[in-house]
Amino acid sequence: MRDWGLTLRMAIAGTVLTAIYAVIGLFLFAAAGIIPAVLGLAGLILVQYLLKVQLPLWFEDADEITRADSPEFYDRMEQLSEDMDISMPKLYLVEMDDLNAFALGRRGSGKVFFSRSLTDSLTVAEIETIAAHEFAHLKHRDSVLMGLGTSIVQLLSLGVLVMFFLASTQTDHPWIVRLLGVGVSVVVNAFLLLFVRVISRYREYVADEDAVRYTGNPDAMASALSKVQKSAERNREISNARAAICFSGLSGSGLSRLWATHPRMEKRIARVERIGPDIAEASRQSIPTATTTGAESTLETDSSMSDAELLRNLRSVDGYEFEHLVADLWTSIGWETSVTTASADKGIDVIAERRSPVLQRHLIQAKRYQASNKVSSSQIQQYASLRQQEENVDSVVVVTTSEFSAQARQIADDLDVRLMNGRDLCYLIREQDLLDDVRTYF
Repeated sequence: MRDWGLTLRMAIAGTVLTAIYAVIGLFLFAAAGIIPAVLGLAGLILVQYLLKVQLPLWFEDADEITRADSPEFYDRMEQLSEDMDISMPKLYLVEMDDLNAFALGRRGSGKVFFSRSLTDSLTVAEIETIAAHEFAHLKHRDSVLMGLGTSIVQLLSLGVLVMFFLASTQTDHPWIVRLLGVGVSVVVNAFLLLFVRVISRYREYVADEDAVRYTGNPDAMASALSKVQKSAERNREISNARAAICFSGLSGSGLSRLWATHPRMEKRIARVERIGPDIAEASRQSIPTATTTGAESTLETDSSMSDAELLRNLRSVDGYEFEHLVADLWTSIGWETSVTTASADKGIDVIAERRSPVLQRHLIQAKRYQASNKVSSSQIQQYASLRQQEENVDSVVVVTTSEFSAQARQIADDLDVRLMNGRDLCYLIREQDLLDDVRTYF
């Protein structure tokens, strides 16, 4: 969905920028002719682009995130970029003290950077909303335009200063002319920079809205903003150059807020909490989502044991052994797992973590039930509260050898609890070729 407010502001900014380039071109044309004017203007734009887009990449200590590093996370980013109708940007991890992220480039050739502290401190769902925010900047091309706008403001201010300095050589009172030039240069810089920063703050609101729209998760967006805010309060050392392009930038106080690159974080959080649920609900109704086939996918069945027989055997396993079986299944697909003791599990049977490179954490409840004993909606509500017992939890997963009631599935969808029934369990075992391993529990 296009934000016409941002489109109009970008159009105005683009028009002003074009007019400035035209004036510079006319000066070059008057001074040296058409060819130097064209070459000089093209060179100026190219240098600006390289300084604002490529130079930061060259000087960042960045490690690229590839599919091989984190298949699940990369797939989520790829799906997100497809939903947002942009080319998949390159993803990088950078060393920054604060929780932050930023995007460089444009929708067809973008790069998104996450600080390592961010990926270590936030859940995958929260990181996904921040990624969507940065993808939105690429989608709207506002990062490039804002970068060019900021640099042209600096160039014009310097140009005004040089013009007055040259003019001062032709007068009897050069210092008066030079002081006047400094004043005019400051006013030009302040006025044009104010124009750029007003648009910059507005585009942050739009990117927050797009993040909620395309992830459908306003709670994760608000939570991510809150964690980033707390980090920013502890670590305020961020350069002006980097602040303009970061997820969390300079918001200022008092009169300085007029020239801030970002709105105050508390205003962003309040706005997401106020309008986020409506945006997410509208997006669920309008944006088609990919469906996963799960256990319904066609998969060749081991002829030596049918799913019905496999489930009967799984249901015969001791409850505590079943928890270890579930932990082994998660371990087989790349997770580090630990089975909690009965006296200290707090309702959590298995904790699964994976860092590749983003830290992911699942709390798993394993229910070895007979076919007639379905997991109820009240149990799902109880298990959803497990998130409150641990920090940085991405998912609560309920695994059962039976089935879930219809109401339980509805509640799980509302509370974002992932479900795995008996059929899903059989599918996972066969898909990962773990039947022989599972047999050791029978």
